[in-house]
Amino acid sequence: MLHEHAPILSVDGVTVAFKSPGQAADRHVLNRLKLSVEAGQFICLLGPSGCGKTTLLNCVAGFQPYEGHIYFNGAKIEKPGKERGVVFQEYALFPWFTVEQNVEFGLRVNGVPAAERKEQARHYIRMVGLAGFEKHYPGKLSGGMKQRAGLARVLANEPSMLLMDEPFAALDEQTREKLQTELLGIWEKQRKTCLFVTHSIQEAVYLADRVIVLQPNPAHIALDLRIDLPRLRNRHDEKLLQYQARISEALREGEREYGEHLSVITA
Repeated sequence: MLHEHAPILSVDGVTVAFKSPGQAADRHVLNRLKLSVEAGQFICLLGPSGCGKTTLLNCVAGFQPYEGHIYFNGAKIEKPGKERGVVFQEYALFPWFTVEQNVEFGLRVNGVPAAERKEQARHYIRMVGLAGFEKHYPGKLSGGMKQRAGLARVLANEPSMLLMDEPFAALDEQTREKLQTELLGIWEKQRKTCLFVTHSIQEAVYLADRVIVLQPNPAHIALDLRIDLPRLRNRHDEKLLQYQARISEALREGEREYGEHLSVITA
């Protein structure tokens, strides 16, 4: 069993480069990036569009080839694995399956017996607040309910780590804030390590133990900030607003450095 403060994820010298049309040289999105994450931490990756947040998340998920080393629980990441569950911005639900069938899908692929997977699926459906909607199809659900179903499907596989790529970005503000709080409730119960990509400073400071601000060309860590506030947090607390101001300043410094507007949601 890992010690509470042991690094569960180690990113060491990771480089990702893409071919750019009309350019002789490759464009480096990540270049020798280093990052260490402790077991049980809730980390938010924050930064402007194109800064490499999702590329880094995809490397950790095993979706993106890279140079360098990424270790999870001491093993090098070379492909996707069920110990790293991914929640996408798009709901990624099968429209021809009910909520229950969607949540059971990974368990079925992994050969879990029918009775056991049904019990496990219903447990996580209740956990995300969808009890009573087991037989509904995605087309009959709201955006927030679809995202709950997607989260339940990932949780049902009992990953050690959650990788979340702007899962609430497409939702209205009220639904987004509600799901942020519900996600923290689930996280408090299970204490899974979480790597959460966001464009929103407010969302990052509300959710995270630690906010990592990335700047582009290529991605580098401009700020690594621990949020030393108890949960649940008051969104209007002065200390929380001070953390937001510090992150905003780090992002403004990036704008001055690159001489361009960087798209980040400040509220």
